[in-house]
Amino acid sequence: MRRDLKYAEIALLELLRGDWETTVDGGWPALVSASEAAFRSRKIRPKYVKEAVDNEPPAARANYGRLIADLHRRGLNV
Repeated sequence: MRRDLKYAEIALLELLRGDWETTVDGGWPALVSASEAAFRSRKIRPKYVKEAVDNEPPAARANYGRLIADLHRRGLNV
């Protein structure tokens, strides 16, 4: 599945595994903002990320759900 993903989509999945806690300056809010920009610019394709996240560890799936909820609150339908 990952071979169909763009670099930015793979990077997002890696961050959702928990790496965002030590890697993203500005923490969760910065990750949400960067993800929003990437989704809006189509650098990240929701369909492909959703399909890939189903095969990720539980922490990544939980963080993805949290991310999507935060993006919905910002008016982004992904």
